[in-house]
This record gives sequence, C-alpha cells and structure tokens, in this order.
Amino acid sequence: MKEKREGRTYPLRPLPWAPLLPVMTFLMLASLAGPVTSAANGRSADLFAGIVEDAKLDIAGKAGCGAACKSSGPIIIDGEKNLAIRDVRIDGAGGDCLSIGGDAQNITLENIELEDCSGNGVSISDADDVTIRNIIVRGARGNAVNVENAARVKVTGSYFEHVATGVYALTSEGVVVRNNLMRNMQGPMPRGQGVQFDKVTGAHNAVQCNVIVNEPGRSKPEDAVNMFQSRGTAKSPIQIAGNRVLGGGPSKSGGGILVGDYGGAHILVFQNRLVDPGQYGVAIAGGSHMQLVGNKVYARSQPFTNVGLYVWKVDKERERCHSHRVMTNEIDYTNAKGNKNPAWNGENCGPVEGLETLNRWDALLGASILRERLPICASP
Repeated sequence: MKEKREGRTYPLRPLPWAPLLPVMTFLMLASLAGPVTSAANGRSADLFAGIVEDAKLDIAGKAGCGAACKSSGPIIIDGEKNLAIRDVRIDGAGGDCLSIGGDAQNITLENIELEDCSGNGVSISDADDVTIRNIIVRGARGNAVNVENAARVKVTGSYFEHVATGVYALTSEGVVVRNNLMRNMQGPMPRGQGVQFDKVTGAHNAVQCNVIVNEPGRSKPEDAVNMFQSRGTAKSPIQIAGNRVLGGGPSKSGGGILVGDYGGAHILVFQNRLVDPGQYGVAIAGGSHMQLVGNKVYARSQPFTNVGLYVWKVDKERERCHSHRVMTNEIDYTNAKGNKNPAWNGENCGPVEGLETLNRWDALLGASILRERLPICASP
C-alpha cells in the first residue's frame, strides 16, 4: 500500500460494539525489525523465540519423521491414484523435492522432511484431493507448497522455514491451509507471503489458525496473507481466521492481511491477531463483499509503519469496489512519525458498514494479544 494523502483518517475515541458478523478479507506477509514492546504491561520483550517454540509444540509438534525417515531422491507422482508417501527425507534436490501432477488423485503426504530444494518443496499441478500433513520444508529456493490448477488441497500441521512463500495457490479451489507454522519468508517480490491465494475461487477455501513469524534480519517478507483476485461464495466465503502474525517490514508495501488485491469477492477476515505486521495491519484493497471482523492489531513505531486498517481501492481496474463490512476490530497502531494511526478510508469503495462507529480505534493493546486462545482454533 502506498502512502496516502487524501481520504479520511479516523479520530481516537471510544466506539460502541456490534455483534460479530461473518467477514471477508485478503492477506499479505511481512517481517519485523526489532524487539516487541508490550503497551499493556510496559515491558520490552523479544517474543520470537517463545511464539515459535509454542507453535512448534502446539501446531507442528508432529511434523517430520525424525529417526523414522528414509532418505530418498526427488519423488514424482504422475497420474497415480490413492497413494500415500510417509517417513521420507529428501535433501538437496536439483529442482522440486516432491511433485504431484498428471491428474493424480487422492494423494497423502505425511511425516516428510524436505531440505534445501532448489525449486519448490512440494509442487502440485493438475491434481485433486491432496492432503499434506505434518511435513517440514526448510531452505527451499521456491515455495514450501506450490499449488496450481488443483482442487481440494489441504495443508495442515506443518512447519515451513526460510522459503520464498509458505503456501502459494493459483487458479485452484477448495484449498485449506490450517494449523501450520511459517517462519522467515524470503521472497523476493512477488513472493514473500506466508500464504497467497491467486485466483482461487469457489467454496471451502480457508487460511486458519496458522502462526506466521518473520524475524528481523532473517526474513524478507511482503504480506503475511494475501488474496489476489480470489473469490469465495456468498454462502462459503474464503475464511482467513484465527491466524497469529508476528513481525513485518522493512518492505513499505507489505504488511499483515490484505484482501481484494486487484479485485475479488466474498472473503472473511475474522479474529486474527497481529503484532508489528509491517506497513499496515489488515486491509481491503478492492473487490466486493469483504469483511474485517473482530481482528486485533498492535504495532509500535518503526520506519515503515503506516496505518493499522484501511479500505482503499488501490488498482485502476474496472471492477467496482463496494459492499464491505468492518466491525468490532481493535487497533493500536503507531506510524513512522510516532503518531497513532489506527484506520484510513480512501473513500472510493462506497459506504463501508460499521467502519465509523463499530470499531475501537483507541484500543490499548500489546504483544500479549498473540497469547489469546481463539475458539475457532480450539478444534483440529
């Protein structure tokens, strides 16, 4: 998001609450450039190690295969059906470590370790019903999981570190990314997200309960979660919910969760927690029927910080920006000049339900919001 000179900035004042409603949004990934300061208790603490260790135990504790691993060269699954690959380690492959294609169906990858792939960790193209569970991908020059022209792909319980992007899905449907730890995305642009959906459409798409951490000096992220030209349905919006984001920057375009990037529709961004996520916190950049509901964003002043939440049609495409809802969010965001800057409306997306009166722009938050237990993440 570029710096904005026109539009409306919302004053700091207590605002009433409204009942929680379904929400739709679009995310991007970013990185952090210093210790986290908790405004709630006045202490300065580096939370990276603690959050990562907690996530390893809670989310990725069963990832990989350890002593049960059997070494293997690159694996290609071409057209097979009803196949499971387990307890394999692939190290230093000269391309994608593991690829699935050729109309393969009902494939399971479980307890696998992929190290230093010169391409993607797992590449899925023209395949359906793929489950990726409890795998580790470290040091891939490409993406940890790259999905293209696929349907019903689920990625869960896995750990991705030092990769271009965690999960990138293009022209696919039924993609679910849940309960994963993603650490230190490397980019470069246009990569650098924890998760990006690019022209993902239809029902039953979700990014839920992931932990996305970018440590200063060890990462080059853009958005934590990004939705590019992606569309859910009215009855089944794309859900971006229950994610915890720690760290962002120094990119001046990247940030937390971005929806409506060059259009899209029916995306719900609900109950996410973000600390120092980058240039912005949560945002709607276009499209229609996007909802930002019940999110909390905290950021201290850094050279790249701008605004906690915004609604602004950034692109010049013909698709109209309209019918958005922004409710029950809590924002404590300090910009690069040291001023509180919770929210901004570019006023080119029509009326935004709830934006002016149903959020807390004066919230007093801190890094402790990352420790909150969210009901949506209580079940596997």
